[in-house]
Amino acid sequence: MNDAFLDKLKQRNISNHTDKAKERVDEVWKSADKKSRQELLAFTGHGMYATISKIIKNGRITAKMAIILSRYLNVNPFYLIGESDERVNYSDELLKDFLAKLGYKKLWNEYSKHLEFNTIPTDEKDIEKEEIAETVEIIPNIITAEVEEEKHDKEEQFDNYIENEVKESDDISTETLNIMNKLTEDEIITLVKALLIRAKVQNSNSQQLADQIKLKLLLN
Repeated sequence: MNDAFLDKLKQRNISNHTDKAKERVDEVWKSADKKSRQELLAFTGHGMYATISKIIKNGRITAKMAIILSRYLNVNPFYLIGESDERVNYSDELLKDFLAKLGYKKLWNEYSKHLEFNTIPTDEKDIEKEEIAETVEIIPNIITAEVEEEKHDKEEQFDNYIENEVKESDDISTETLNIMNKLTEDEIITLVKALLIRAKVQNSNSQQLADQIKLKLLLN
């Protein structure tokens, strides 16, 4: 509930049981845990100390203060103002009844729409957090898997290419291989250069032969 909503409540005393309001506000404040007090003060500011002191002194409490105290200190608003002796925990259902009794039914309808728009059940929040965590964890795995798959495909393509080229290189005549084995490194380089020059001539098989020789040298 925001300040704009609370400011629509009239600033008048709503307690007809001032003695009970004094005692119960004092009791609830003193029994509240440290975290609840800190959250209350964070919402209202430290001026709340003075407001609570006044309520404990004169038993006069506004609807705004009753709702704020009941929400942050987790207590039945009807109990705070002395209308009920049941000191149960705060709930939106109690707030609905409380506002209706004070003539703020339309205000409750407005507030309930605000709740529906902004509130997600705790279990759904947990599920949403888990789904986000799982997504964050899965995405890198998906990316890694895709990279590995692409890498594997390229390696497989390269292996197939090498295998095919090796098969083709086996077609080189025994005579050619015997000549290659007798050539020096410089002579082989000169031979390959010559073949590459001849490969520029149309209908020449020199390019293929040069490629096969280079591949054979690479694999040896």
